[in-house]
Amino acid sequence: MMGVVVDLAEARQRRHERQRQESDAPEWAQDIQHCCLYAQMLKAEHDAETARLRFEKHRDGISAWWEAPSDVQDRVHANNREWERYRALMQHIAALPAQTRSQAQMKRNTIGSLWLRPNRDEWYARLRAGCEQDDHLFPASAKLARTSRS
Repeated sequence: MMGVVVDLAEARQRRHERQRQESDAPEWAQDIQHCCLYAQMLKAEHDAETARLRFEKHRDGISAWWEAPSDVQDRVHANNREWERYRALMQHIAALPAQTRSQAQMKRNTIGSLWLRPNRDEWYARLRAGCEQDDHLFPASAKLARTSRS
């Protein structure tokens, strides 16, 4: 019987790296208000950079991003990475349990109603489920769970 050979030092190094990444989270990472404000800032910066890139694309007569100079392409890729950070933060915010109605409302407002519609893909469903966990803080008329899932 052939087994998988695992280098113990390598396994320890991977575990140490995972623990270091978890400890690198900012101290406010469990605070809904701070996370929501940071997410709003990330989105504003992303939107501003997107607008600048579109303006420059039109001004310089660039027909497609892959035809743009390398420095512009690098900015586009960096802006896309920022969008992925924003999406990851949205998931993190949705997973945080709200303690008050105002925290739950801040989560919903930050995530946005378009992303909380039912019948979307798995990523959107996780955002919706994270907000539904706070439904107990709202009156019956404002509960997300009352929205049809079909």
